[in-house]
Amino acid sequence: MPSPKIFTFVRRSLRLKTILAFMIVALVPLIVMIGLYFQTISDLLVETARQDLQIGAQQTAQELDTFFEENIIDLHAQTQFSDFADYLKGDAAYRTASAPRLSAIFRSMSRTANPAYVQSFMLLDENGTVVFDQSHLDTGKDFSNELFFSKTWGAGFPQVTLTTPGARGERSIYFSAPLWDTNDQKVGVLAIRYNLNVIQYITGESSNLAGPETFAIVTEQDGKVVGWHTEAYPPQEFVKIDTAKMGSFSRNISLNGEDYALVHLPLNNAPLNVFYVRSEISITDFVRSRVMVIGLISLGVLALTVLLAIGMGNRMVRPIQELTKASASLSQGDLSTRVQVISLDEVGQLGETFNQMAEQIENEVAEIRKGEERYRTLSESLEQMVYQRTEDLQLANKDLESFAYSVSHDLRSPLRTIAGFANVIIEDYPSDLDPTIKSHLDRIIHAANKMAELIDALLTFSRSGRKVVNKKSINLAEIVQNVIANCQSAITGGRQVEWIVGDLPNVNADPILIEQVYANLVDNALKYTRGRAPARIEIGSISENQHYLFFVKDNGVGFNMAYADRLFGVFQRLHPESEFEGTGIGLATVQRIIFRHEGRLWAESEVDVGATFWFTLG
Repeated sequence: MPSPKIFTFVRRSLRLKTILAFMIVALVPLIVMIGLYFQTISDLLVETARQDLQIGAQQTAQELDTFFEENIIDLHAQTQFSDFADYLKGDAAYRTASAPRLSAIFRSMSRTANPAYVQSFMLLDENGTVVFDQSHLDTGKDFSNELFFSKTWGAGFPQVTLTTPGARGERSIYFSAPLWDTNDQKVGVLAIRYNLNVIQYITGESSNLAGPETFAIVTEQDGKVVGWHTEAYPPQEFVKIDTAKMGSFSRNISLNGEDYALVHLPLNNAPLNVFYVRSEISITDFVRSRVMVIGLISLGVLALTVLLAIGMGNRMVRPIQELTKASASLSQGDLSTRVQVISLDEVGQLGETFNQMAEQIENEVAEIRKGEERYRTLSESLEQMVYQRTEDLQLANKDLESFAYSVSHDLRSPLRTIAGFANVIIEDYPSDLDPTIKSHLDRIIHAANKMAELIDALLTFSRSGRKVVNKKSINLAEIVQNVIANCQSAITGGRQVEWIVGDLPNVNADPILIEQVYANLVDNALKYTRGRAPARIEIGSISENQHYLFFVKDNGVGFNMAYADRLFGVFQRLHPESEFEGTGIGLATVQRIIFRHEGRLWAESEVDVGATFWFTLG
C-alpha cells in the first residue's frame, strides 16, 4: 500500500499533478480505444470474412451451375435433331446404316463437353434399353430401373442425376433428356455420363477465391462429400451440417476436428450444396497480430506522453513557483514584490495580473493608511457627538414621558370636579331642571367619564413604554386562564361565550406585560362578538420553523383588510363608537409590548366572519 508521505507529496507537488494529468488524459482514451478497437477489428474481420466467403461461395456455385446448365442446354439442343428419334424408330437395317452418323454426332458433342471426364454418350429406347453407347460398354443393357432414366421419362424434361457407386466404386453424373418424334410422342432418352470427379476438379479450381486458406466443399443433400480441396482439407465422406438450422453464414463449425467459418449456398441446377470455408485459426491469428501492433503503438504513445508531460509540467510549474514565492513575500508585507513575465500565454497573463494586483495593493494600502488617520480623527469626533446626542435624546424622552404623565395626572382633578358638580346639580335639583338642561348635564358627565378613560389609557400606554421588561420563564396557559376568569366575571346579560384554549408553551417573557397583551386582545374579542350567539373565542399557538406563533381568534364582525394598516395606531378605530365603545389605545399598547419583546404583531380578518390576531415573541 502506498505510503501516506507519497500521497502528501502528490497533493503538494503541482509538477507531479501536471505530469499525472497528462498521462491520464492520454492513457484513458488509449485504453478505451484499444478495447473498442479490438472488438471493432474482430467484428470487421468477421464481416470481411463473411463477404469474402460469400463471394467465394457464389463464384464456386456459379461455376458448378454453369457447368450443369450448359450441359443440360446442349443436351436439350441435341434432342431437337430428328436423327436420334429416327434411329430409335428405325429397323435393324436403318440403325446399322445410321450408326456412323450417330457416332459422328456423339464425337461432336464430346468436343463441346469436358472430354477428360465424359464417360459415355448413350441412346435409350422407351423401355430403358441402351440401343447405342459410344463407349460400347453398356449397349444392350436394361437401365429402366436406373434413377436417371425413370426421372427423365417420368418428368418429360431434362434431368441431372447422381448415381450410387458402381462395381468399380466409381460414381457418375447423368445428364438426360427425353426424345420426341414428330408426333410429340416420347420415344426414348438421350444421356451423357460424366465421372463425378468433374465436381472435384471444379471445386479444386475455386480454392483461395476468398483469400489464403479458403476453399470449397461440395456435398449432396444428405451431406455426402462429392468435391473438396484435397490439399487444405483431408478427404471426408460426409459433412454433418444441418443446413436447415444454420444461416447462410456460420462460425465455429467443426470439420475434421478443426473449427471453420463457412458460407452455405445450394446449387440451382443440381441437388448439391456448396460450403465455402475459412479456418478460425487464421481469423484469430489476424486479430492477435493487430493487437500486438496496437500494443507497440500504445507503448510508444505512452513513452512520448510521459516525456511530453514532464516537459510541459516543468514549463508550466516554473512560473507558478515564482508566483508562489512572490505571493508569500507580498503576504509578509513586501508590497514592492513583482514577478518577471516571460510569456504571453495564460501563465504569463497570470503574472501580469499579479504585478497589477501588487501595484494596486501597494497604492490602496497607502490610501488606507491615510484614511485610517482621517478615520481616527473623525471617529473620535463622531463618538463625542453620538454620546452628546444620546444623552440629549434620553433627557428629552424622560421629559416627554414626565410631561405626558403629569398632564394625564393633572387632568384627572378638573375632570372629577366637572363630573362631580354636574352630578350634584342633577341629584339636588331633580325637579327644578329643564329636560334640556338635564340632557346637557348628562352629556357633560359622559364626556368627563370618557375623558377619564382616555387619560387612564394614555397612562397605561405610557407605562408600557417606560416599564423595564423583566423576562423570565412563564406559563402562558395559567396567564390565559386568569384573563378568561376576569373577563368571564365581567360578562353580563346572560351572554353565551364558547372558550377554546389550545396548547400553550412556556415562554421567556415579562408576565405582567404579556397578561396585559392577552387582556386587551380577549377584551377586543368579547367586544366585537357581542352580537354572536354563541360567541366563540379561540386562544392557542402553532409551531413553525422552530418558532411559536400565538393567536387569539373570534367569530365577531371582523374588519376590512384594506384598513389593516390603521389597526394599531393610537386613537385609531375601524368601527364607530356608537356601535362599539373603546379608547382606540388598546391595540397600540399591545403592539408596543410585543415590539419590546422583539416580536411581531399582525391581524387577519374577513367582514362578518371574524378576526385573528397573531404575534410572536423574540
